[in-house]
Amino acid sequence: MVMPSGFFGQPQHPFPPRRAGSPFSGGFGDFGALHHNPLNPPTPPPPTPPPPPAFDFLEEEPRLAYYGQQGRFGRSPNQRRYFQDAFQNIFNQYLGQLGQQIQGGGQPNLQFTDFIRDFDFNQSFANLDPGERGFFPSRIAPRTRFLFY
Repeated sequence: MVMPSGFFGQPQHPFPPRRAGSPFSGGFGDFGALHHNPLNPPTPPPPTPPPPPAFDFLEEEPRLAYYGQQGRFGRSPNQRRYFQDAFQNIFNQYLGQLGQQIQGGGQPNLQFTDFIRDFDFNQSFANLDPGERGFFPSRIAPRTRFLFY
C-alpha cells in the first residue's frame, strides 16, 4: 500500500524502511537466515587463517632464537660478551650439522631452535683458548725480566 506522494514526489510508505541487515528484510528470500532452509542454506563465515606460531617466526629470524638464550650465556662478563658476538660462529656450526645430515643421505630436519636449545654454552666457552676467553695472565703478573751481568 503506497500513500500519496510526499515531499519532492517521493511515495510515502506506512511503515519505516527496512534495514538491509534485518532478518525480516527482503520478504521470503531471507527466510533461510532465520531457519534451516534446504533451498537457501546459510553461508558459513569464511575461515580465518590461524596466526603463524612463534616457533616459525623464530626459524625465520634465527637471531631472535639465539639472543633469546642470553640467560644461558654465562655469568662472567667475558663469557656474556663472547657469546653476544659469537652468533655467526654458532650459526655456522648449525649449518655444518645440516650439511652433515644432507651428506649422510637424510632429510635436513634439524631446526635452529632445537640446535640452540641443546647447545652447551659453558662447554663451548671452556674449549676456547685463554686469550679468546678474555683471560690474560700478563695483566695480573707482569713478565719477569732477567738481567745478566
